[in-house]
Amino acid sequence: TGSREKKTICQATLISDLYVVTAAQCVNSIPRRYTLSAVRMGEYDKSTTTDCAQVDGQSVCSPPVQILRIESVIVHTGFNKPRFANDIALIRLRDRADTSRSNVKPICLPVTNELRSAKPTRYTLTAWASGSSGTVLERSQRELVESVECQKLYTEQLVTLEKTTRQICIKQQQESGSRCKFPSSAAPLQVVQQMQGKSRYVLYGVLSYGPKSCSTLYPDVYTNVASYMDWILENIQE
Repeated sequence: TGSREKKTICQATLISDLYVVTAAQCVNSIPRRYTLSAVRMGEYDKSTTTDCAQVDGQSVCSPPVQILRIESVIVHTGFNKPRFANDIALIRLRDRADTSRSNVKPICLPVTNELRSAKPTRYTLTAWASGSSGTVLERSQRELVESVECQKLYTEQLVTLEKTTRQICIKQQQESGSRCKFPSSAAPLQVVQQMQGKSRYVLYGVLSYGPKSCSTLYPDVYTNVASYMDWILENIQE
């Protein structure tokens, strides 16, 4: 934030009470007039101070958001080598997030070999639309695009994708005519998986980039979190 102006630049996803994961591009190219200072957690509607809804004729409100200062940032050393590669970063918080509140919970990570090797074809994306119109957090369904097809499409745009499993390409499950509502950078891509007999959301993708024009032809490209689990675990210090 600058001395007079505050600006939200990207999304980030809580993975423990001390760390969030985001895209490297979000923290590596901050304009000089800004300083990366805090993470805002537990937000739903950015246009309201308190998120409330009517339930059985009564107003029910979520706990207040948590604004937590940033202690340090770890950017993957291979970021942008080549272009758009290794687009992942960790942010360590100065104070622990209060995860006892209903609106702030860490997501699960694909830690086990079974979860790392899973190849889901359908995903859930939770994102604000980029720009001033995206005030409410939205959930939508997405489906996988095969890497060969994705590489071919982006080669036509003079963008070369990695020929590895470190990126995954995702399109909307249904073309709804709302493709112009681009999701915010670093939006989390999730899959419900069984963990110790319970259904849990597991983080599989962090939005890296997508088409600049309003087109359903080109998929969005995500950093594949499962391919970076060793890096994440090596860089987390509880």
